[in-house]
Amino acid sequence: MADELNVQVRFTADTIYGKYEDSLYIPKADFDSLTQEQIDVMKQERIDNWVYFVGNTPPPPVPPEKTTEELEAELLVLNARIEVIKGILGE
Repeated sequence: MADELNVQVRFTADTIYGKYEDSLYIPKADFDSLTQEQIDVMKQERIDNWVYFVGNTPPPPVPPEKTTEELEAELLVLNARIEVIKGILGE
């Protein structure tokens, strides 16, 4: 619902990857029934998820190595382009 009132719970944490800042947006009706311990668990889950994500980001993909034949074919194409450009420039 657009008219539903939310409570913003802002928090920060110092982690091995630096300072983490976030907010929980909890509907007022739900917030009123939560204990501080439950809110702390929600905050810790967000922190733990962020630390896990940052610490386990996969490395960028390594492009496959080209075969000698592929490199020679590319070289032929590039040399042909050079010849076309030379012709345009009158060299």
